[in-house]
Amino acid sequence: MVLNYILYYGLAACWALNIYFLALFALEWHENEPEKLGAWLSMGALAALAVGVMFFLPARGGYDNNHDFLCLGQEFFTSRPGILLTFKEVSPLFTDGISDYASGKSIFAVLWKNRLLPVFSLFLFFTGLRRLGAGILVSAVSAAFFFLNFLSLLNASSFSTTSSNIFIMLLCLLSIFDAYASKEGPGVYGTAWIASSLVLVIGARIEFLPACLLLIAGLIAVKAARGNRFFLKPANLAVIAAGVLLAAAWARHTLNPSPVRQVGGDIQPLFNLLYQLGARNLGTMTGWAPHLQGIRKLIDHSIPPACYALCAALFLFIAAGIAAGCLADRESCRRRLGALALLSAWAGYFSVIFQPLDFYPLHFMRHQLYFFLPFAFLFAAGLDGFERAAGARAKGFFTALCVLAAAHYAVLNARAAVGFNRELRTNDRELEFLMQARREWPPDALAVYPVRSRANTRADVVRKYFPLMPDCDRGAGQKLLKYVSPENLVFRDSGAGPLRQAPLLPGPPGSAWKAVDFKHSFYTAIEGSVTETTEPLPVTAGFFSLDVSGRDAAFLKTMDGACAFDAGNYSEAALQFGRAAAADPSCLNCKYFLALSYAAEKKKTAAAAELAKIEKLSGAKVPPEHRALIEALARGETAAAAGLARELGGKDTEFFFRKNFPRAIEELGTVRQYRPEAPPKR
Repeated sequence: MVLNYILYYGLAACWALNIYFLALFALEWHENEPEKLGAWLSMGALAALAVGVMFFLPARGGYDNNHDFLCLGQEFFTSRPGILLTFKEVSPLFTDGISDYASGKSIFAVLWKNRLLPVFSLFLFFTGLRRLGAGILVSAVSAAFFFLNFLSLLNASSFSTTSSNIFIMLLCLLSIFDAYASKEGPGVYGTAWIASSLVLVIGARIEFLPACLLLIAGLIAVKAARGNRFFLKPANLAVIAAGVLLAAAWARHTLNPSPVRQVGGDIQPLFNLLYQLGARNLGTMTGWAPHLQGIRKLIDHSIPPACYALCAALFLFIAAGIAAGCLADRESCRRRLGALALLSAWAGYFSVIFQPLDFYPLHFMRHQLYFFLPFAFLFAAGLDGFERAAGARAKGFFTALCVLAAAHYAVLNARAAVGFNRELRTNDRELEFLMQARREWPPDALAVYPVRSRANTRADVVRKYFPLMPDCDRGAGQKLLKYVSPENLVFRDSGAGPLRQAPLLPGPPGSAWKAVDFKHSFYTAIEGSVTETTEPLPVTAGFFSLDVSGRDAAFLKTMDGACAFDAGNYSEAALQFGRAAAADPSCLNCKYFLALSYAAEKKKTAAAAELAKIEKLSGAKVPPEHRALIEALARGETAAAAGLARELGGKDTEFFFRKNFPRAIEELGTVRQYRPEAPPKR
C-alpha cells in the first residue's frame, strides 16, 4: 500500500520536473538558436502538414486486448492509485489526465491531445538534433522522416498511449542530448532531468529502458574521456541515488511483461527487422508490402524482395552518409562512428524484442512506430554526413534535393495513411461512435450502462465521459438512455458464472436516440478466459430509451435493491429485488440477491426457495461459494458471511455492483441511513 503511494507520487513528481526542465530548455534554446526564424518555420510547416493529414483520418482505438477502453476509463489524478498501478503503461495516462482536466472530461479532447502531442514531440526531436550540432535542413528533413511517416499519423489519430510514449521517450533522449552538448555539465539540474525522465520511460514502456541506458552509458564514456566525471560529484551523486531508487522501484513494479519475456520463442533479429521496417513500414508506404487476407498472422506471408531492397537502400544511405561526413570532416569521424555504433545497437535491440505479432493490418502499428525511432536518428546521422560533404558550393543543390525528396515522402505517406481509412475494427467504430454521441448529447439526458462484471471494459468509459445515471437516489422524470455495446455480443468469458448480471439489449425500432449498425471485425488477441469471436456478426453500438418493463426495469430495480442493502435496509432490498425478478423472470442475478436479502432477514425458507428457482431456471447448481454465503447469512453467521462476500468480491470486483456488501453484512441489524457515495476511483 505504502509502495503504491511512493510509486504514484514519485511518478507525478517526475512529470512535474520534466515539464519544468523542458520549459527551461525551450527558453534557453530559443535564446541561443542562431537561426530562430528558419527553425520555427521548419517546425511549423512540418506540424501543419502532419495535423492537416490527420483531419482526413478516422479515429482509431490503436490497441488490442481492449486496452484502449481500459486506459480511457482510468483516472490518473486519484487519491487511490492502486488500480491505476495495475496497468503496464502508467506514465502516459498523465497526459490523459491533463486532457480530462482541461476539457472537463471530453473524449474528443483525448483524441486531439494525441494528435497534437506529436507537435511537441517534433519540437523535442528537432531541437535535440540542433543541440547535437545538426543543421536546420538536416533537423527538419529528419523530423519529416519520422513525423510524416504514415505510422506516426495513424498512431496519432488513435486513443492509445502511443503518442504519449513517443513524447516520453524523446523527453529522455533530449535530456541526454542536452547533457552531451553542455560543456561543463550536466549539473544537478541536468542529472535530475535524466533521472526523472528515466522513471517516466519505465512507467511508460519498460522495454525502452535498455536503449536509454545504452545512450546514458555513451554519455558517461564521452564525458569521462574529456575529464568530466559529473557522475562522481556529490550533488549529482545524491540525485543519481534518489533516481536509481525510484527507477528501481518502478522497474520492479513493471517488470512483467519484461523485454526478456517479450522475446518469447526463437530470436530472429534480421527477420524482425525486415518485417517491422521493410514490410510494415517502408513496404507499406510504397505499396509493396504483403496484404493480410483473413484472420491470420501477417508473418505467414513471405516478405517480397522489394522490402529487402528498401531496407538495404536505407542502410546504404546511412552508411554512405556517415562515411562521407567522416571524409569531409576527419575531426568528427570518431563522433560519427560512435553515434553509428550506439544507434545500431539500439536498432539491433529493438530487432530482437519487437517480433511480428500482427493478425490484421495495423494490429501492432504502435510497435512498428516504436521500432522506427532509432532508424530516424540513423537517417539523421547519414543526412548530416552528406550535408557536411556537400559543403557550401553544393548547398543549394543539396537543399533542393532534400526538399523534393521530403515532399515526395510526405505525399507517399499521406496516401498510405488515408488508404487505411476503410481498415476499421470494431473498437475503432465503437470509439468513433462514442465520441460523436458525446458531442451531440442531449443536455437533459443521463446514460445508463451496467458494470456487469470485471471483464467489462466499457463501463468506466461511459461513467467518465457521459453524464451518468446515479445508482441511488435517482430523480423522477429524468431522460435515461441505455448504452448498448458490441462487447456483450462478441466476447465470451468462460470464467463467468450463471449469476452474472445480464446486459441491456437494443430497444425496438424507433427507440434509438443514436445508433450505428455494422459487422464485427476482430480486433484483439486476448489469451485467457475471455475470447473474441472472429465471425463478422452484425452488431450495434447505440443509445436507446430505457424500457419501462422487462430487463431494463429489472436493472433499475436491482440497483434500488443494491442501494437499500448497502444502506442496511434489508426489507426494502428484498422488496426491490423481488420487483426486479418479477419484471424479468429470467433474471438469475435478481433472484440471487433476493435470496441474499431474505437471508439477511433470517428468512431461511424464502432464501432457499429462490436458490431452487435459480437452479430450476438455469439447469445448473448454484455455485458452492454463492450458496455458502446465503446459508451462512441465513444462520446469522455474519462474520463468516462477510468473509465469503469479500472472497466473491475479490474474484469478481463488480459482482456487488460496486457497493460494500461485506460491510453491510457485518453491520447486520444496525439501522443506518443511506448516504450517496462518490463512485470508487478507478
